[in-house]
Amino acid sequence: MLEADISQRGALISTRGWAAMLADLGDLTWTGSELTIERPYEGVVDWADDGVLFVPSTAHAGRVQFCAERPDSPVLTYPAQGVAALWSGRGHEGGGTDIADLIGRGRREVLELLDRPRTTRDLSRLDGRAESTISYHLGVLARAGLVSKQRSGGSVGYRRTDLGDSLVTGGGRPGRRYDQSA
Repeated sequence: MLEADISQRGALISTRGWAAMLADLGDLTWTGSELTIERPYEGVVDWADDGVLFVPSTAHAGRVQFCAERPDSPVLTYPAQGVAALWSGRGHEGGGTDIADLIGRGRREVLELLDRPRTTRDLSRLDGRAESTISYHLGVLARAGLVSKQRSGGSVGYRRTDLGDSLVTGGGRPGRRYDQSA
């Protein structure tokens, strides 16, 4: 899971840049010369020559943690993507091809959570990914006809379509069903 997180973030950096990857972590901003972390207090860490070590963690939830203590380089610890699936025991069991091979692990996990209408915020809390990441996955799934959305007041609820249900359950064929009881 940690290797997958590092690989996915590396791909994000190579395609959309550092600013996009930092924004995906939640409360980080790259100004071009400074890394800013949104906190209710102020402080400046000036270790320009030391760099920053990014550490994904399966044991950390919530906001990015920052540690800066000489003589070590500053460290940012953040929750690895997909941690919710790890701790909840969700996943593919049995034979057959995993739908993640087709649509990707992140979108598969989001699609599996849409057994009832959920907002982007609900999905983010359940899955552990940033709302921006969930929103991106929902957009891809909607364009593929796997999810539908419905506005209710000030929020938008997403739900699997029949096609999405069929993909998650393997179309009802034996040996291609996903365990959703966990």
